[in-house]
Parts: sequence; C-alpha cells; structure tokens
Amino acid sequence: MLKYLSYRFVQWMVNTLPTASAFHCAELLADMQRCASTKDRHAVQANLSLILGRPIPEDSPLVREAFRNFSRYLVEFFASHRVQQPEVILDGYEHLTDTLHRDRGAIVLTAHLGNWELLGVSLHRMGVPITAVALPHDDPRMDRLFNQQRQRCGVRVIPLGPDAARRSLEILRQGGVLGLLADREFANNGIRITLCGREVIFPRGPATVSLRSRSPAVPTFLIREGLWKFRLCCEPPIWPTVRGSVNASIQTLTQMYAAAIERHLKRFPDQWLVFQPLTQNVDCGLRSADCEPNTNPPSFARSPALGRGGRRSEGVAAKSCYAEASQRPLRSSESEGGPCRQGNGEAEHGFGAVSPHGRPGRCHGLARGAPQSTVHIPHFAR
Repeated sequence: MLKYLSYRFVQWMVNTLPTASAFHCAELLADMQRCASTKDRHAVQANLSLILGRPIPEDSPLVREAFRNFSRYLVEFFASHRVQQPEVILDGYEHLTDTLHRDRGAIVLTAHLGNWELLGVSLHRMGVPITAVALPHDDPRMDRLFNQQRQRCGVRVIPLGPDAARRSLEILRQGGVLGLLADREFANNGIRITLCGREVIFPRGPATVSLRSRSPAVPTFLIREGLWKFRLCCEPPIWPTVRGSVNASIQTLTQMYAAAIERHLKRFPDQWLVFQPLTQNVDCGLRSADCEPNTNPPSFARSPALGRGGRRSEGVAAKSCYAEASQRPLRSSESEGGPCRQGNGEAEHGFGAVSPHGRPGRCHGLARGAPQSTVHIPHFAR
C-alpha cells in the first residue's frame, strides 16, 4: 500500500508542479532515502565499486547521483506523455535501422541504465513500434499504474510469466521489435558470466529468445545528458550463433551481451539503477535459499518497470517457460542458414528491403550514414 501511494504521489507531483520543481522535489526525496536506507546505500556502493574496479566510499558523490538519477527517471517516465520535444542525440542508430531492414525482427537489448522506460517511448515516437517484457509487481495497482503510462505512450507490454516466451517469439517471428532488460536475474535460473572482472549472474532469457527466433539483439541505451536531453546509443547487432550445445550458445551470447552493457556502465556508472549487489547471488550460491533476490529499488519509489518488481510466483513461472525453451534441441531450421547458423554468425544479406515496423520514412531514414545526429521527438497525442 505504501509503495503504491508513493508512486501515486510522484505521479501527482509530476502532473501538478512545473517540471523543474518536480525534479527538485524528487531529488530531495532521493536524498532522504539515501540517508535513511543503509541497505540501499550499501547496494549502490557495492555496484559502483564493481563497475569502477576500486572501493567507492559510502559518501561518494556517485552514490548520491545514483539515487537522484532514479528519482529523475521516475519524473521523466510519468511526464513522458506531455513533454513535447525532448532532445535525443542519435549515436549509432544506423545499427538498429539496418537491422530492421533485414526483416528478421530485433531484440532491443538494454539494462537498468539511464531511462529504459523512456527508451521504449522514444523508439515508438521515431516510428519503431516496440513491445516490452515486464515483470509484474505484487500489487496489481502498481502494474496498472505503470502499464497505463506505457500504453499511453504507445509501448505494448508482455507480462513476464508462463506465456511470455511464446508471445515474445511470436513478436519476433512476425518481424516485430521486442524490448528486453538483460542485467538482472529474477527467476534463480540465470547463467554465470563475467562483468567488470567479477562473476555475476545474468538472465538466460534474452539469449534463449534470440536463438529460438533467429533475431539479433541490438544493445541500445538511452543515457541522460541534461534536463530532457538524452543520448540514444546503439551498438552493432549481436546475431545468434550455435556453437556446440544450446547451453554453450546461450553462455556465449549472454557474455557478449554483458560486454556491451559493461562498456556503457563504465561510461555512465551513476546511471546504473540497480539496488541489489549484483555479486550477492554468486557469493551465496545460485540456488541458495539465503540468496532470495531483493527485487526492491529504493522504498521511496520502487519500480516494477520492464523487468523490475517482486512477485515471486511470476519469477518461478518465467523460469519454467524460458528454461524449458533453452533445454529443447534446436531444429535444423533454427540452427542452420541465415544469421543463426554454425560458424562465425555473419549475417546474410538480401532480406526484405523494408521492415514492417511503422513508417519506413521516419524509422529507417533518421540517421542513415551518420553516427550521430540530433532529433526532436514529436509530441505524442495525449
């Protein structure tokens, strides 16, 4: 109840106060939470130390900024339907548009970095309809609050559960775009990889879906650079390849995803909004009862958005649907031919010239031939 009321208060504040005042009040709430919660503070401190490879003191400005960036993320998300022209610098956007031209579908692979919710909204406004997989919260009212805002801004949602894998594959096989967060494991069925020189656990779902659908993952992040100013960073697509067993292929792909995420974590460490030490499950053992995931971000504003949340039963269901998919042997049509074939995984050319995603004139022509450009996102009808 208290969490829900906290979110409703933030929503009310965003809809009532001028934007600058809403940001200021949210930052004050973040400072209060940082001082009040030793657990959250230590979690952020541990993750920053992991990224930077050196101990970060508890009173570091980076710790303070991580809390404040979470509050800014919330304000931006709840105000996204009425902000007319956020400025977005496109950095490597041609990697995504070129992938969409191949008519294979695409996974927009992201992390709890910058503003992942606004990433989906921005892509939709640029003519790339996107469906995001989200972990349901234990309070249905929280789900409605966030999902209504997402849908208001044109982002479709697949709840993480028993049917999520099937629906995700359908989206991709129809040439759609699927948004997945790849830096948190909630189902105790993750895979051990190396991040910033330490062993951590990442979810196996993104690699499993990529292998099954033969759709590439395009690492994509929306980084905050100022008041309603962002940088949309896209890396080259990671095509699914089969090397040995299915589990070995999942391991290889997930490690490649982690490397892409790591590059951006090191550039923007205080915008990584994860409030559980990422090495906790590894230190205690993957399936230990003492390592129950703490899925709660700061208590002043706990976000169930796009992979966050805390419903344990949904995590178990997600484990079964993705784990069963990863254990089945790949059919010959999935393991040979196209980008998902044995070998180095180089993509074949000559697929359909225009993807079925939205309006080609807007989606596929924004940044072709230029690594960086600036666009103003058009106003989305309320």
